[in-house]
Amino acid sequence: YVGIFLQNAPVLLRKLVQGVENKQYEQIKISAHSLKTQLNYMGVKEEVSHVHELEQISIYAYRHDEMAALVKNLEKVCAKAFSELEEFLK
Repeated sequence: YVGIFLQNAPVLLRKLVQGVENKQYEQIKISAHSLKTQLNYMGVKEEVSHVHELEQISIYAYRHDEMAALVKNLEKVCAKAFSELEEFLK
């Protein structure tokens, strides 16, 4: 499961970041939802990643300016999780 997570989660994170950069809100919503499930399964808590909030914000245009900070935080959280899990597999 860890290996599958390490294959899929970085791709989803990239899609989410690209969605924010390109203002593709449906892509953000889908990527955030999928990433949320995988992060939860790996034990990354929502209050740390805020990925659920990103999923919700994608629906509301008046909140889109909040996305950049949330994505930056999510990238940090994911980088740490990816690193720790890669070490675990060694």
